[in-house]
Amino acid sequence: MENLKELVARAERTLAEMEDLRSQDATDEQLKAKAAEFDAVQGRIETVQADLRRRQSLAEAKRELEVDVTGKSLRDPAQPRDGNAEARERELGFWDYIQGKALPDRMREALRPRSPSFKQAADGVVMPDALARRIFGKQVAEAMGKALPMTAGSQGANLIPQDFRALLLDLAPEPPSILQRATVVPAPYGSVQWPVLAQTDADEFGGITGDWIEEGGEKPDTEAAISQLKISTYEYAAYTEVTNRLLSRSPVQLEALLTRLFRDKVSDALDTAFLVGSGIGQPEGVVTNVQIRLVGRDAAGTINYTDLVNLEHAVRAYHRARAIWVVQDAGVRALKLQTDTTGRPLFVPALAGGIPDRLLGYPHIDTHRLPALGSRGDIVLGDWSQYIVAMEEEVVVQRSEHYKFKNNVTAFRVSVVVGGKVAEPRAFAILDNVVGSTTQGNAGSTTTSA
Repeated sequence: MENLKELVARAERTLAEMEDLRSQDATDEQLKAKAAEFDAVQGRIETVQADLRRRQSLAEAKRELEVDVTGKSLRDPAQPRDGNAEARERELGFWDYIQGKALPDRMREALRPRSPSFKQAADGVVMPDALARRIFGKQVAEAMGKALPMTAGSQGANLIPQDFRALLLDLAPEPPSILQRATVVPAPYGSVQWPVLAQTDADEFGGITGDWIEEGGEKPDTEAAISQLKISTYEYAAYTEVTNRLLSRSPVQLEALLTRLFRDKVSDALDTAFLVGSGIGQPEGVVTNVQIRLVGRDAAGTINYTDLVNLEHAVRAYHRARAIWVVQDAGVRALKLQTDTTGRPLFVPALAGGIPDRLLGYPHIDTHRLPALGSRGDIVLGDWSQYIVAMEEEVVVQRSEHYKFKNNVTAFRVSVVVGGKVAEPRAFAILDNVVGSTTQGNAGSTTTSA
C-alpha cells in the first residue's frame, strides 16, 4: 500500500505548482496537465483511505471475536490504545455522518455532543479535534479542549491539502483580526467570572491608600475595591447548503469546502460581535462598552491627524505599549488623502514587504466591520489582549436532507458557543461622533479635541 503521507505531500506540491503556473500566466494546456496530475494523486489518496478503513474494520472485528471454551468466553489479548488511530477513526466517522451514512453505536457515542449547551442536539456530532484546529486555529482550539498534539505519524490533521481554491471561483472575504489578538479562555460551564480590581485614572490602585505617619503612629486602614467580571456565552450557528452531487464526490473535497466556508462565516460573525456586538444574546463589542473613554472628534464626518493624537493620549502611556488601531476602511482612506502644507501625504504606506503600515507608530488594521466614517467608533485604539473571549468546549455539526429535498440539496449547520467582553476599559479609546470634548465612564477624565 502506498504511503499516505507521501501522497499528501505530493498533492500539496502539485497544488503549489498550479498556483505558480497561474501567477506566471501559464497556458490552458499547462494548467490542465497539472490539474490532471493532481486528480491522479487525489485518486490514489482516496484508494489508500478506503484501504485504511477496511483494515480498521477488520481489526475491530478481530478484537470483538470470541471463542467459547468450556463455558468461558476468551477474547484476544487487549491491544494498546493507538491515539492517532482513534483520532483518524473519529474523523472518518465524522465524514461518514456528513455524507449521510449511518454510524455504529460506538462511533455515535464517541462523537456525541457533551456540552450542556447542546443537550438538544442529539442528531448532531462533535467536530473532530484536527478539523476544529484547522477551522478555528490553535489558540481557540486550546480553549475548546481541541489542542491534541499531532505527531509525525498522525494523518488525522494532514489527510489532504488544505487549499482547494483551484476548484472553486470566489473572492476571499475579510479575514479575522480581533479573535487572534484577544485573550481566549475556556468556558466549559457556559460562562466565566473573574475578580477585577476597580481602577480609574484617579485611583489606579483600586482603593488601596496609604499615608506618611509619625514614629509609633497608627497605620491607616485600607481595603481594595474588587468587583466580578462575568462573561456569558451565546450560541452562534453558521449554515450552508451543498448539492447532493457534490456530496457524492470525495469527502476530501467536501472537507476543504466546509472547512473554509465555516471558518470564514463564523470568524466574520465573531469578529463583528467583538467590535460592535450589543451584549444582548451575543458578545459585547468594544464600541458598545460604555466604560471605554470617548474622545471628541476634531471635525464632523471624517478622521484626521488631530483625532489620532487625541486618541493616543486618551490611553495612558504605560497602557498603550501593545496598542493597535482598528480603523473603518473609509477612515484609512481619509487619512491617506491628508497632506501637509507642501502637499506631501502625512501617512505613507510602508514599502518593506510584510511590515504593516503604522499610524503614530502603532500598527493599524483596516476593516469594514466598524460603523461608517463619522459615526461613533469608526476608529478604536487599544490593547486587544484586554478583550476576553470565552469559548465552550465543543463545535457541533448537524445535517439535514429533508429541508430542501425537492432541490436535491443537503443543509449543514455548525454551532459554536462564544462570549466576549472588555476586561480593562482603560486600555482602549474610541473616537466619538460628537465634535469637541467628551467625558467618559470610569476613566474619570475629559478629553478635548484641539
